[in-house]
Amino acid sequence: MDCRWGRHAAAATAALMRVSLVAVALVITGCGGGDEDPTRTTVADKLVSIRTVEFPTKVDDTKVTGLMAVPRGVASRGCVIWQFGFRSTKENADYAWQGLAALGLTTFSIDMRSHGARAADAEEYRKVLEDPATFDAMVRQTVGDLKAATDYLEKQPACKGHIAFAGVSLGGAIGTIFAAEDKRIEAVALVVTPGNWRQAITSPESPMLRGIINDPAALAEAMKTYAPLDPARFVGKIAPRPVLIISGKSDQTVVFSNARALQKAAREPKTIFDFDGGHNPAVGPDAERIGNELGSFLLHNMVQPTYDIDSAPNGTFYERSKR
Repeated sequence: MDCRWGRHAAAATAALMRVSLVAVALVITGCGGGDEDPTRTTVADKLVSIRTVEFPTKVDDTKVTGLMAVPRGVASRGCVIWQFGFRSTKENADYAWQGLAALGLTTFSIDMRSHGARAADAEEYRKVLEDPATFDAMVRQTVGDLKAATDYLEKQPACKGHIAFAGVSLGGAIGTIFAAEDKRIEAVALVVTPGNWRQAITSPESPMLRGIINDPAALAEAMKTYAPLDPARFVGKIAPRPVLIISGKSDQTVVFSNARALQKAAREPKTIFDFDGGHNPAVGPDAERIGNELGSFLLHNMVQPTYDIDSAPNGTFYERSKR
C-alpha cells in the first residue's frame, strides 16, 4: 500500500489547505497512562509520539486500552478519535497519524468490542457477524467505551478540549450513535458508512448474515435487532455540529442508495462528497480528493478556530483563544 502524503507548510492557511491527506484515504480501506510505546516502529512515528493509554469504562468493570499519536513538531490543537470497520484494530490508525499530525491534530483509537486485543478468539468475532444479539451488544458497548474515551481525552493537554470523530464503514455507523449521544464531539466525518442495516446486510459484499436474503422470515426477525441501530436514526442528532459524509458511487458493500439514506437523514451543517469508486476509496481517480476533503473539513472545524489567521504577519499563526 502506497502511503505517501502531501507536504504542508504549517505557517499559512493556504499551505494547510493544500495538504493532501492521501494516506487518510488509503487507510480507510483497512477495513490511564501516557507512556510511549517502544514497540511501534512505523515510518509515521518520526512525526508523532506514540502513547499507549488505559482508562476505565462504565460499561463494565474492564479497562480500555487506547493508542494516541501526538504530533512531535507542532503543538497539538485537538484530538481525532479514528475508528475503522470490521476486523480493524486500533493499530490500523497508524496510516492516519502523519497526515493528522501535519494538521496539528492528535490521533486516538481503541479496539471495538470483539475486535483486536478485545476479542477472546476468532469465534467471538464470528458471532458478531452471524448473531444479531452479539452484534447489538458489540455496538452498544463500544459506544459506551467511546464515551469513556472522551472522558479521558477531555483531560489530556494534547486535546485542548477539542475532540472530533472520524469513522469508516462499521466505525462510522457506531460513530453516528456515539456522536449523537455525546455532545462533546465537535465535528464528525463518516466514510463509506451505511444509512440502514437492512441494505448493508443484503448488499452483494456484506460479511454479515450471509445468505439471509434468501430467508425473508429470518431477515425480518433479525431486523428487530438491527433496525434500532440504523445510523440514519442518529445522524440528524449530530446537528448543529458539522458532519462530513463521504460515499462511493460504486460501493457494493454500502450500496449508494444506502449511503444516500444516511446523507438525507443528516442535517445542516453537512458536507457531502460522492466519489467515483467502491468501498475502497484508495482505488480510483478520487483518492487524493477524498484526502483533501477530510483534511479541509478537519482544518476548518478543528484547527482553524484555534487561530487568529487574519492578523498573522508573514503567514504565521497566533492563538486567538484557549477556550
